[in-house]
Amino acid sequence: MQVSSSSWRQAVAVVAATLLGSARARAAPALPTVNLVADFGAVGDGKADDHPAFSKAEAYLNAHPAGAKLIIPRGTYLVGRQGSGGTPGVNGYYHGDDVLELTQCRNVTIEGQGKAVLKFRAGLKFGHFKGEYWTPGYGIHLRNCTGVAITNLTIEGNSDNYYLGSGPAETGANQQMEGDNDGIYVDGTRNVTLTKVNARHMGRDGIMLKFADGAYPKGAAPANLTMTDCAFEYNGRDGFSWVAGAGVRATNCRFNHQGQGTIRAGLRAGIDIEPEGGNYLWNGIFTNCQFVNNLQTGVLADANPSSAPDQARAIQFVGCTISGNFQPGRGTGPAIVAKWPSLSFSKCTVYGELRNAYNAPDDQSAVKFAACAFTDAPLNGQATTETALVQLYHAGNRMQFEQCDFTVRAYTHCFTQIDNLGNPPSQNIRFKSCRFHTAYTQPLTPNMPQVRAKATTVTFEGNCQFLSDAAPGPRRSRKASAVHLETPIYSFWPAQVAGTLSLSGGPDLRYMVDSNELTVKAGSVLTINDRNELIVYTGGSLRVEKGATLIVNAGGELTTIGGGVVHLDGTLVVKSGGFICGDWGTPIHVGPGGRLQYDPGANLRTDPLRYPDNERNCQGTPPAPVAAKGP
Repeated sequence: MQVSSSSWRQAVAVVAATLLGSARARAAPALPTVNLVADFGAVGDGKADDHPAFSKAEAYLNAHPAGAKLIIPRGTYLVGRQGSGGTPGVNGYYHGDDVLELTQCRNVTIEGQGKAVLKFRAGLKFGHFKGEYWTPGYGIHLRNCTGVAITNLTIEGNSDNYYLGSGPAETGANQQMEGDNDGIYVDGTRNVTLTKVNARHMGRDGIMLKFADGAYPKGAAPANLTMTDCAFEYNGRDGFSWVAGAGVRATNCRFNHQGQGTIRAGLRAGIDIEPEGGNYLWNGIFTNCQFVNNLQTGVLADANPSSAPDQARAIQFVGCTISGNFQPGRGTGPAIVAKWPSLSFSKCTVYGELRNAYNAPDDQSAVKFAACAFTDAPLNGQATTETALVQLYHAGNRMQFEQCDFTVRAYTHCFTQIDNLGNPPSQNIRFKSCRFHTAYTQPLTPNMPQVRAKATTVTFEGNCQFLSDAAPGPRRSRKASAVHLETPIYSFWPAQVAGTLSLSGGPDLRYMVDSNELTVKAGSVLTINDRNELIVYTGGSLRVEKGATLIVNAGGELTTIGGGVVHLDGTLVVKSGGFICGDWGTPIHVGPGGRLQYDPGANLRTDPLRYPDNERNCQGTPPAPVAAKGP
């Protein structure tokens, strides 16, 4: 009998698959599986005390170091044990029994079925009580384990119903405590996978990843914590405290509403990236996650002055929603603090402020934002912004924003406020192909405060634009100079254009070069468009380099006043309907290669133009057109 080559290959494939399956079966025997209800007597009705059942399950899992699986059926399991059953510590510290404490275990799976909830009972002590400090303990405590998977489980801290003592100093500030009461406490443990896990209303954190002091140096093996479709919300301190370990992955997770309950402790952030005990952390990626409505900060990556500069690094946020919080008298904080190297944000939406960032010595370690949208708009009815979308105080060297949008809706807010005073100064901050929108939700009036966005050593690269999303409204009368001049201002302190920058942020928006210099680099173009005015004010200078072009389009205006100076080594073109006005006692300085061109219909202003801080009239005669004098 002949066998076709195709039949022969199929037979070989079947035999090979059978042998491979047998080898895998021998290599990975099924884990012993136990059921919390059937094997350990849990009830799960939300009334019976199920803590003893978890203690039995804990003993079983710890007795199987090669691995085991715990099934938690649908139900609400009441837990929490203190007092005679709790664990006394030193100096009057009483740590309640953890619900599940696993030590040096391997290959453990904890699987909830249906809606499985571990709920801490009401009335547990939390805080100081006459010299004793009490905490309810952890939900799940993983100590020096490896290979732990937890799925489909909710840990309900129920912290709003704790019996609260006083704060750490026994001052009665019972809302400012930080005790051991985390949903999941990952201590010295590697290769943890969480899927559809919720930890909420805990007294401290939803989840913490840590190692013993000094146990996680630079270059240590990855910790590998993976979270998918998880939620860590309404906890007293942080959604996620990351204090040591490399290799964190979170996808479609929520880190929202921390500090919004009865207990408000510590930093109250969606995530706190804060290496402790001399340990390091790095290589994290958060994809499509939320860090929203936390009482203070959405993403907090703040460096301790005593920390090594790279103790935390290389963390990415992709497609995330991040918000700040502005509740005077309750909690105020930025959306992002980014003071560790190589942090990157791409395709994120940021409601509120970026406040301070890593002072990078080079571009590689700089903080980067790409294709992100910043806005001062409220989120779910909650105010998110105090002052500016980007605030940097002696921080943020070499920061990079590429293809980002910045939208300001409130007239009391501004795009950027960057302080160039102090040591070290902020410097070399780059915006590449970014757009700056003004979208004021109420009409401008002469009595509104000015909106100033201060920038220091900023470079505009690619194609940057200032735009207006507001309805234009009636055109201002040229005689109504007070109204015209008290509209918002964008101040360059100093800056340079190394691409194209279009000033279209009106109606009636003013940009100021004040006590510093704005430079249009060779090969670059700066355009002043309709109902936008660029002012070179006292002590300020506008320098147009050779090969650069400054264009004043119809309705746009270039003004020098109070001794402001224009150095023209490139080309200045005033189009028909464009305006140029100034204190012509200080003429435009045209260099050897400079060219000054007035198209027919250009407006050369000699009438007074008053500025609120200096009512000096424009004087003298505007400079005549100048052809290039050099090659």
